[in-house]
Amino acid sequence: MKVVSLHIDACFKKAFENKAVITQLVKDLTGETLNLSKVSGQYKYSPRFGKIGITYDIFAEDTQKRVIVEMQHGKAQDFYDRFLYYHLIGIAEQVKRSKPYHIGKTVFTIIVLTNTMRKPGVSFSYGQNLLQICDEAGNVVHRYPHRLMILVPQNVTPETPPQVRRWLEFIRATLDTDVNEQDYPEAVFQEILGVIAIEQLTEQEVQEMGSQAEKLYALEYEARELGKEEGREEGRQEGREEGRQEGRKEGRKEGRKEAKLSMAKQLLKRGTSMKMVSKLAKLPLPEVEKLAAEMQK
Repeated sequence: MKVVSLHIDACFKKAFENKAVITQLVKDLTGETLNLSKVSGQYKYSPRFGKIGITYDIFAEDTQKRVIVEMQHGKAQDFYDRFLYYHLIGIAEQVKRSKPYHIGKTVFTIIVLTNTMRKPGVSFSYGQNLLQICDEAGNVVHRYPHRLMILVPQNVTPETPPQVRRWLEFIRATLDTDVNEQDYPEAVFQEILGVIAIEQLTEQEVQEMGSQAEKLYALEYEARELGKEEGREEGRQEGREEGRQEGRKEGRKEGRKEAKLSMAKQLLKRGTSMKMVSKLAKLPLPEVEKLAAEMQK
């Protein structure tokens, strides 16, 4: 089955903005059962809470639990601090008065690292932060129920917990845009496949996801190539900075073109129709046809 990669923001949100999907994800990761009333995408607290306005990719809650799901393309420098902040705000925002302090809902924050073109930047497949208080002997005297969890599909191993491993294997399979649906018979995975299958997308969704894919591939290509270029440029005289800046502008333009072609080749290799490749990669159909012909030589 040809699918749009969960590496694409709009596709990820389309797949996970679903009560059944979030309920099963939390059940498999924590063993907890949810009774969600609503799942929201691009959620913001109103009024804003804290100095920094947060927009969650996915936000869901019932009377006892709150779930935050974030998709991250790569491990940025502030990766751990940013998502700890997201998690703690989800806890602290619930406290409305000081008599008594009361956190009414358990918060589960789930971060999915969908990096595909660079090394993930972390060594584990599944990590979690558990809040607890220990006495001087190291004994746990109080354990808070909240959890911050990080999923890294690219790092799945036989040691990954079985229920978590199934999610990681599934997400990793979708990143390649070609999934054997028989490998994932579980109802929740079939439901996700049903909404991210290329043939199920509307024309507007194809255009939106194609634009996001173009930018994403271009940024990743640019980051990789710019990193190499900066390494070569290091140590050169300051007087050549203007030339370097101009060269970077040209490099970005070339990088976007290369990213489109790279994306188109990958889609063609997986049997995606040329018309669909044209839309997703944002390339003229004749150019895609020419590329396909060259790949056959």
